[in-house]
Amino acid sequence: MKTLFIMAALAALPYASAHAGKTDVQVRQVAVQQWEPAEEDQLRIKLLSYQYLQAKESQDYEAAFAAFSDTTAAAIDFNTWKANQRKFKAAAGAEVSSMFTRVTWYDNPSNAPLSGIFAAVDYSSLYTNISIHCGYLMWHKKDDGSFELIREEQNHIDNATQKKLSAGEIADIKAKFGCKGP
Repeated sequence: MKTLFIMAALAALPYASAHAGKTDVQVRQVAVQQWEPAEEDQLRIKLLSYQYLQAKESQDYEAAFAAFSDTTAAAIDFNTWKANQRKFKAAAGAEVSSMFTRVTWYDNPSNAPLSGIFAAVDYSSLYTNISIHCGYLMWHKKDDGSFELIREEQNHIDNATQKKLSAGEIADIKAKFGCKGP
């Protein structure tokens, strides 16, 4: 029944209907065993990512911050993080579009600080004042089956700076940032 609920919730999201079937789902296996993420996990990770990004976009910073693992949250000063989010939002302007560009799953990667299953959700967004913005969310699957956000990385270039760059320089920057999509 959980799968149906998550599927129904995703179907209601603008991202899901606009980009259904367009997200690359990759599985990187480190262990010898055959492993694939369950459909429920694939849907859940997209829903959690959407909820996190929407909480930030709607400036519900407490809800967004609650997605972080206890360890990650303890390493981040909430007020500084919130001030940085507000500063970005003020500079970026209104969100025009946003999409997930890839989900990559990892099973017990050797370089991870924890053992277990991880999902990296890449995204790309467009704002009124920033047309190059992309990043990723790294989620860890806990023993109880729930997911916790352990890392977020994002990069952007504002429109004023972008206007000063050549098409080749923009392409190079997007590649360096790992941007896909708009």
